[in-house]
Amino acid sequence: MVGLVQKTPKEVRSLRFFQNYDNGLRSYFQFMTPDQQASYSKILDDWWASAMKEILARGISLDDITILQGIAANFPPEREAQLRQLAAKGLSAGPGPALTNSDGSLADGGNLIEPADRTVWEGTAPCVPKNVTYDFVVLGPIEKMNSAYVMWQGDQRTVVRYEAKYDPTIGTLDISNMQIVQANDFVSLPKSANLDVGGGGATVSMHLSPSCLVSLQKKTFPETLLHAVEQAKSDPTYVPEQGLPFCLSMLAWAHQIQAGAPQIDFSKPLPSDPNTRLFIASAFHDSMAEKFLGRSLRTFDTHQYGDQQMWFKWSNLTDECLTQPLFFDDTTVLLKVIQPFMHQLGNKADDLAIIPTIENRVAQVAQAQGNFGLSIDGFSKLRTYISPLEAELAPALKQVRLNVLKPLINREAQIAIAVVRAESPEQHGKPSPIDRILIFADMLEALKSADQTADVRSAEAAATMIVDQNVADIIALDRGNAQYDGADIYSLARLKQWKDGIEKQLKSFSDFSSYKTAMQSVSEQIDAASPQVAGGLAAVVFQAKDVGEITKISNAVAELQSDHPDVMTSSMWQAYLRGLDQWFAAHTTDAAEVAAPSATNSHPNMASVFHSPQLKNGRLVGAIFDHDFLALRNDQADAFAAIVWMIKPMNETCSGILSEGLMRAVLQRGLGPGIFGNSEDVQNVGAEMLLREGQLIKQALDSPGQFMSGMISDAAAQDRAEADGELVAGVSCGDPDMKTFLTNAQDFLNDPTSGIATDKLGVADVCKRALSANEPTVAPYCACAGPILERRLTPVEAAYLKSDPRSNFSSVVNLLPSVNQELRKCQQ
Repeated sequence: MVGLVQKTPKEVRSLRFFQNYDNGLRSYFQFMTPDQQASYSKILDDWWASAMKEILARGISLDDITILQGIAANFPPEREAQLRQLAAKGLSAGPGPALTNSDGSLADGGNLIEPADRTVWEGTAPCVPKNVTYDFVVLGPIEKMNSAYVMWQGDQRTVVRYEAKYDPTIGTLDISNMQIVQANDFVSLPKSANLDVGGGGATVSMHLSPSCLVSLQKKTFPETLLHAVEQAKSDPTYVPEQGLPFCLSMLAWAHQIQAGAPQIDFSKPLPSDPNTRLFIASAFHDSMAEKFLGRSLRTFDTHQYGDQQMWFKWSNLTDECLTQPLFFDDTTVLLKVIQPFMHQLGNKADDLAIIPTIENRVAQVAQAQGNFGLSIDGFSKLRTYISPLEAELAPALKQVRLNVLKPLINREAQIAIAVVRAESPEQHGKPSPIDRILIFADMLEALKSADQTADVRSAEAAATMIVDQNVADIIALDRGNAQYDGADIYSLARLKQWKDGIEKQLKSFSDFSSYKTAMQSVSEQIDAASPQVAGGLAAVVFQAKDVGEITKISNAVAELQSDHPDVMTSSMWQAYLRGLDQWFAAHTTDAAEVAAPSATNSHPNMASVFHSPQLKNGRLVGAIFDHDFLALRNDQADAFAAIVWMIKPMNETCSGILSEGLMRAVLQRGLGPGIFGNSEDVQNVGAEMLLREGQLIKQALDSPGQFMSGMISDAAAQDRAEADGELVAGVSCGDPDMKTFLTNAQDFLNDPTSGIATDKLGVADVCKRALSANEPTVAPYCACAGPILERRLTPVEAAYLKSDPRSNFSSVVNLLPSVNQELRKCQQ
């Protein structure tokens, strides 16, 4: 046995050799003599001492700590104590972050100072368990504060935020409107309080309850720690040194995650989708975990005792960071990404394998790099493999994406260096095709991502010159397409249109200096000519020969003002509108259109029964009989109701007197214009009827008194109309006046503006006259468009519209861009 131990290879001097120490090797003592036991023990003691020496010489890794914690209990007390001591040393100062959040040890040999961005008071309350610590934190200068935080740390942790105000006269802090940031059901903090600040700001006294006063002392921190905190927040490459608190490593990790994923809004809940899963996997990639945890997680096994203990330690320390006064307000990423993953580490093997799976495919391509030659074709061929990998890794942290793709990026750089060096200068003025220039732009991106060497930097500068020269030549050659003849609206619009087209065509080169210079030059030319064009634009519009020419001007202005669509703030649009009003005024006719039938009867037959003083609705009935629809302008609903209820007794007395046209008009008015349309129109009418019935039921339930009052009023109106119908039906059924009334009633139901001069109408009524009023869609459209037109049209524009509604409606709508834009909602 002794010989066997002496012949054991050196690699067995791993700590794992001791895992079965008691159960294995010592079990052979029963077969040994005392001398053999002594000899055997000496060999093991020497071997043990050698192993300890090796461990201490190379430093204690996290892997060692895991083993130490897992096997210590298997040793005799003396050996166990040594292992425990080694583990404790590794936990506090081993490679990677210190597995503690204590900052006290950093004070040795350093200065204790206040953080620059906050004031922290800390203490314990005499009326709560002694292990409970209270921190009161004010962000920024106390004199200008508007918020403060109280953190309660014991077995459970709570962070609450208050609105706060400092009174410098009497030295008090008022806190109110408590909001829980991190919840704990078992802690009681005041919802509002008045705090005494004493000792020049060195102490704060706060009542947790009337009988519980806690005194907090201003807390200072080691200068080394505060400097490290600032580095963790500002330096995207910072990795804390060994021995600094665990929270500092988490803070640096969180800030680097946030910097590497600018597309993610961490103030919102993270979605549960494949992209987010890949992003989180990248946050725990080896290149990140080894920096901030000190070891890879790919081989981490939470079923092994040592790894399990390490996991518990990490989780507990991460939780503590959320209530550390130096870190808690910077921990959004820690709370949203690191802490949840850390808590679920035992179930994250599949997530941790996402990136390595992609790395395997990267390795396969890298192994075949000899097949991608040092030429443009070789570069393009390699791109066909890299592009899908880049797309797949798009959700990942940028720094991890570059780390994973580095073998391929470096090969791309090698090819790019060779191609750029071999590239002969292009003949000036004859640029390469855009597809070829795009390849050089891709090469440039590959060079920027590659490890920086003199060759890479030289090739990068050369590739930039190649692309810049080609882009400059493309823009110079294409400039002739702008057809810029001078400072007129059409020429300037063509130049702007050309600029927009070039920007779209060359958007991939927008970061190159030649592109920026050319586009800036064109923008300056447009900006310089625009005031001159705007100054004469009103005259140009006024002198237009017809609406078609004004439309071209309007389109040109829209092209020029595409970046400034608000017509109320654009000087060019204002000039256009001034000229348009002048043109409208010049093309407005004096004669107002009158819709058939002819105008109001100038000699009404006052002897007719339709002017009888016995009529209940004499004014309404007489106006209909005289075709004086202007008199009914403000009483259209009452006139509609009078007609509908009058014709019932009239038809009963004079059977067959009602024409089909009149009945159709009555039904369309009562049920909706689509009642005689297609099946879809009829279905819509039915839906509207149900909606109206539902509204009536709701009205009856909400305001029964008002509903009953309306019902009574409607019944009275019906009674009056039926009485009038019975009265006029007493006239001979063949009387011409009866036919006149019914014909005019049909006209009124179909178009209540019939016979009214256009200049007497409102704009909403002009809308119906301009369009085909019998179309089912016209009435709802004009109901929406009418108020908009009434509000938006100037008197000149309204007068032009009314002078010839059918011809001018589309002109007014299309030539006024802001009106047109607002009217689009009426078409939905």
